[in-house]
Amino acid sequence: MTQLTGTRLFSAFDENGKIRHGLPSVAYTDSDFYELETRQLFARAWAFIGFAHDLAQVGDVMPVHVAGMPLVLVRGANRKIRAFHNVCRHRNLKLVAEPRNCKHTITCPYHRWSYDLEGNLKAAPYFGGEKTELPDDFSLEDHGLQE
Repeated sequence: MTQLTGTRLFSAFDENGKIRHGLPSVAYTDSDFYELETRQLFARAWAFIGFAHDLAQVGDVMPVHVAGMPLVLVRGANRKIRAFHNVCRHRNLKLVAEPRNCKHTITCPYHRWSYDLEGNLKAAPYFGGEKTELPDDFSLEDHGLQE
C-alpha cells in the first residue's frame, strides 16, 4: 500500500480529533484502499455472489469471483448450493469457464480429473502414468475440491 498505510488510513477517518462517519472520498478511488478492503472485509465476510435461481437444476455450475478469488458455485445432488475454489487440485487449471450444467461430474479439461457435485475427487486418470494404477500413497479422498 502506498497512499493509505496504518496511521494515514485511520487519519482519513479522523478530522481535527473528531471521528468522522462514512468513508473518506479516497475510499472510492484509491486502489490501495480497495486492496485493503478486499483482504480485510470482502474475503472475511459473507458476500452476495448470485441468485439461487441461476443454479436451478442439480448439476448447474457457475463461475464467480469473490475478493479476487475464482470460485465455482455448484447445485449438488442434495439441492444445496456450495462454493468451491474453481481450480483443479492437480495442476490448478480452471475447472468451469462459464455457467452450464455438468450433470453429475465436474471434469478438468486438462488431465480429466473428475469431481462429484460435493467436490470429492472421483477419478485421476493416468496419474500414475499411462495404463497404470494410482500410486499406493495417493488417496482420492485427500484431493477433493476446497470449499
